[in-house]
Order: sequence, then structure tokens, then C-alpha cells
Amino acid sequence: MGMAHEFILVPVGWGFMGIHAFGGDIVAVTDGGSMPGCFSVSRQVLEQVINKLLNKLGIGQWTWFLSHFDYDHYSLTLDLIEQKWPVPRYVILPASYSYDACREALAMYFALAYLIAGRLGLSFIRVKKLYEKLSEFMSKGSIIYGVVAGNRIVLNGVVYHVIWPEENYVRKSCGKLIRAIRKKIDKVCKGDKKCKERVEDVMRGVRSRLDGFGVRRVESRVLEIPLGERAVGGEGREDSKINDAEASSSRFLSVYEVYEVGADRLGDRELLAIHKSVVNLHSLAYVVEGRVGDHVHANSVNIENFYPYCHYDFNDRYVVMYLGDLDGDELNKALRNARDAGVYYVNVLVAPHHGNAVVSSTGNVPCSRFTYIPRCDEHVEFSWRKNLNRAWLMGSIPIISNHSGLLRVWVH
Repeated sequence: MGMAHEFILVPVGWGFMGIHAFGGDIVAVTDGGSMPGCFSVSRQVLEQVINKLLNKLGIGQWTWFLSHFDYDHYSLTLDLIEQKWPVPRYVILPASYSYDACREALAMYFALAYLIAGRLGLSFIRVKKLYEKLSEFMSKGSIIYGVVAGNRIVLNGVVYHVIWPEENYVRKSCGKLIRAIRKKIDKVCKGDKKCKERVEDVMRGVRSRLDGFGVRRVESRVLEIPLGERAVGGEGREDSKINDAEASSSRFLSVYEVYEVGADRLGDRELLAIHKSVVNLHSLAYVVEGRVGDHVHANSVNIENFYPYCHYDFNDRYVVMYLGDLDGDELNKALRNARDAGVYYVNVLVAPHHGNAVVSSTGNVPCSRFTYIPRCDEHVEFSWRKNLNRAWLMGSIPIISNHSGLLRVWVH
């Protein structure tokens, strides 16, 4: 039968972390973070998961799939790397990071967030740490790849089919975004020379950090990632302590929250549209496909004692669909790309944007055995039952992450 691939969806609350292990080693991580309001609880939960379960796994040469730049999708993984994990050998980003115009749109987006925060007296979490770390990873030998829909990333027979971003979409969208953001910056600055100078200072800083790491576009359809040597680690390692002083403080807002507060208090709903467009542009989505003849089974796990309380056996070869925080038309396009590739059923669907994302038609949403919903009931204003897009629950078993819903899926 051979060694099994295992996919572990970690209950970080409002955020996401997915771990792919093979033969006792962690070989890939998708995202890994939590929003500031949930961070203290997420930290405790992740310590339980890491120390009770993942410390039994080695970690050597591994790949980091980073769906997008929001803090709740990378904070915890960076903390683990700073403590004890080796830097990732490969980082997979959306190919938009390799286009000059898209990087410029990103610099302008953060400059506009800076202006909004300054005007409204808000403190927010900058992403400079993420981009500085990517530069540091490269200096230590990491290779950063940019992918588009149609690329296939293969890890020992298991295939990550990239379904977003679309290359044509990336090429056409960045110039439009630059014009839209420049218009908003001009509106906020109102001809104030010092305001414009602050914008340029922020943009220079962001450009400098983006220029610190190079992104190789995957030109061929298939990228085969070698697993490398067996990792050293696992049993006997010291326990992890997850800690991030900035994220643990509720005073700091995510970039999304800055745009959300700005849209409300400045009376400009177009700010949210700009935010969504930038996130969708710099987002990564994929479907994981097992090998022909593979068998799939899953356990829902109680994180207090790691005892499985439900067990399921499946046969569908599409194991996990992950859509990050995609929303709107771009989400519909990613789902259509999956259906065009023949993906009608998946064992686990991770509900996009924590279950909030809206689709115009449920016809493109695949049937799923499980829907994993990265939400944190305790730290959101209203129940997920009132806010959740029902498209993600069509005939499937819902698992709410909420610091307790751990899901383990084996493929062998």
C-alpha cells in the first residue's frame, strides 16, 4: 500500500492553516495564521496541535503555499519558522507577484491603507515582516515560484492543480487597479504636497521589500517538487511556544479592517471594492488530487485528547479544494476553472473567505463530503449561521474550525 499522504486542517479559529505530511515528515504547509482578535486562543490551540501531534512529524525540506498577504493567513507559520522550523525550500505564490504593474498596484494599495489609518487614527499590522522574511528565505536558499491557473505542482504523486489566478486576468487587471487607487489617493490628499510625499515614502518602502525577493514564473505546465532527504526531528523536540506581541494586541487592525473602517467612516464603499480586487489579484487557489487507485479516509479529532470521534471512508480522488479568500467574480472564475478540469466532487472543501464569500451561481460549486469553515464564533459579531453563504453546505458535513475542529485526511 505504501506510505500515506496526510492533510491536517488545523483549527486556528478565524484564519487558516493546512499541513501536508508524507511518511512522517511535513512536506508542505498552506498559509498558517490567525487574525489579531483570535490570536491568543489560536496560539494556545496551535501549541496543543504542534506539541501533541505535529512534534511527532519531522520537518526538513518543505514547501509553503501562501494564498495571499492577509495576516490571518501567515502569522503563525512565520512564528514557527522564527522559533525552530527551517526556512521553506520552496514558496508558492500567485504569479501576480512577478509582474511589475501588479507589484506597483500593491505598493499603492498599502500606501492608501497608510493614509486611511493616519486620517482615522488607526493602527494596523503591516506586511513588511512577511516580505522581509521572503527576502531572508531567498538569501538562505529558498526558491519562490509564481503560478497561474493550469499549473500543476506534484509532490510524490499528489498533484496541486492551480485554479487561480488566471494569467490573462492578471495581465489586464493591474493597470486598472493602479488608476483606481491613484484616484482614491488624490481624493484623500486633496492636493496636499506633504500627503503626496508620505505616499511616495510608503510606496518606496513597499517597493524595496517587494524587490527583495524574486519570483520565478512556472513556464511549464508541471512543476515537480522533490521531497528531499528525510527530515530530522519529530519525537523528542522541545515544545513550541507561539508568540507574536503585535498580533496578540487587539489594538492592531488587519489591512482589510482598515479598508472596512475607512469605507464606513469616510462614507466611501469603493474602498472595499479596491481591497477585494487587490486580494483577488494576489490570491492562490488549488485542488489537490490523489493518485489513481488511492483510497481516502478522514477523522474529525477532539483536540483535547486527539481522539477521533468520527471516521469516514471516501473514494473520490480530489482530496481538498482550497480557495483562500477569493470572492465575487474571481471566485466564480476559479470554480469554473476547476469544473473545466473535471472537478465535480471533492472530499474536503475549505469554504472561501471563512464562509462569507458569495457566488452568483451554485452550479460551479463542487459537491463535497466535508465543508471546513475557518471561523471563530467567539470573536465575531454574529453567528456563522447567520452570515455563512449556504453554497458551501450543499449536502456536506460542516466542520467549524473555532479552535476545536481539527480534521485529518489520509490518502494512500
